Amino acid sequence: MSKRVIHFILIFILLNFSLNIGPLSSSSPLAKNSLYPNQDDIRRILEDHFKKFFQNGKNQIEIKEVRVFNPFPLVSAPRSYEVLLSANAHRGGSISATILFYLSPDEVKRVRVTAKVEIHTEVIVTARYLSKNHIIEENDVKLVYKNFSPFPSGILTKREEVIGKRTTVSLNPGEILKEGMLDNPPIIRKGDHVTLLIETPKFRITALAEAKEEGRKGEKIRLVNLTTKKEVSGRVLDSETVEIDF
Repeated sequence: MSKRVIHFILIFILLNFSLNIGPLSSSSPLAKNSLYPNQDDIRRILEDHFKKFFQNGKNQIEIKEVRVFNPFPLVSAPRSYEVLLSANAHRGGSISATILFYLSPDEVKRVRVTAKVEIHTEVIVTARYLSKNHIIEENDVKLVYKNFSPFPSGILTKREEVIGKRTTVSLNPGEILKEGMLDNPPIIRKGDHVTLLIETPKFRITALAEAKEEGRKGEKIRLVNLTTKKEVSGRVLDSETVEIDF
């Protein structure tokens, strides 16, 4: 057996038994001093990185348009690698990354790459037209897979985040729901009769009042005391009680 064949076999074994980065892509050249990494290597490395980052198993990662700017001559398989990305890069889209390949304790190769990352995940979309101030019910929305990379932050992905909320704008069928489109509905509406409460460690006083505006839990609203006819303001405790600061 020639030295060249033995050398080829040794490189093949090294490449396929690298513990931290796994075997190289079958399209990767195995000859001595071949340039590494290529586009397939980077695609696999980035896919693995993003899957580990999300860790929920629901996101589908697709890496496109890979470019490698400074590959290096490959002598033996790297022991490990480290992917350096900005925090925003994990939203996907067009990204730039630096990958450190640790060849030995004293030798590290730095490779710059760019790619387009599509992250497909379940998002909440409207199942039909919803008017402004509509209280969302189960059949008003559905889960679909979308590439959320082009969209701004604040996309809603769980049914419990939207059911029972109120729309702040009119929504067409198929619209992706985002935080600014919904709010908590008021638990007290204008004209409701509620209990006014004044409470201290020494006494407790209640009176009947009429709400002059709607309010959510914790909000301050204006009311009219139905006994004294005076306007007061207080903090909404629940759908029937407003506490007056004393």
